[in-house]
Amino acid sequence: GGLALYLAAAAVLCLGLTVLGFGPNWVTLAVLALNVFVGFAATNLQRWALDQAGWTIRNGKRVNYNGEQMKLEILNFEPAFERINAPFIKNLQLLGIDASMRMVDPAQYQRRTKSFDFDITTQRYVMRNTPGVELRSYFGSDAAKMDGSLNLAGISDPAVDVLVERVIAAKNREELTTAARALDRVLRAGHYWVPHWYKASNNIAYWDKFSRPET
Repeated sequence: GGLALYLAAAAVLCLGLTVLGFGPNWVTLAVLALNVFVGFAATNLQRWALDQAGWTIRNGKRVNYNGEQMKLEILNFEPAFERINAPFIKNLQLLGIDASMRMVDPAQYQRRTKSFDFDITTQRYVMRNTPGVELRSYFGSDAAKMDGSLNLAGISDPAVDVLVERVIAAKNREELTTAARALDRVLRAGHYWVPHWYKASNNIAYWDKFSRPET
């Protein structure tokens, strides 16, 4: 979707400037300018979408027809996520939304997430290389009605249910891949979550206390 278009535009831009003889510094500046433009366009699109949904700006606040300000609370119990959520909260506030983060103890966090008593929370899902029946717990309509389920977003969509069953019923790897990719596209189109970060490596600290004696 949007990421693919951005990457394609950045690649074309870099290639074009290189062919025209511009050096690395100019290419870097051009990519930075592209980033600024994309961010500006995305922010304006978000504001337009909120306006169309009836949430307009009055005195710097995003309010509905009754004058009530939109509020969003991010529920968490780990202080380490404060620095991760802070930029997101700031961007929400720039849109006129009263965004904040609520820090609670682990017991209260578990109780509130089990009963779906939250606006937004942070969750990491680890999927198998061969997905199966567990998808019902993550994305199924029945799980959305069940306290304590893994379907924290409350996804209840007949199209998602059908695709989950197709993944489970796949007879070979090709059918599985096709159904899983279709499910992925439908879930992403629903905008149920906001990606936080991506890291392609894991850091490991170790102490190499064994060595050969000097000779």
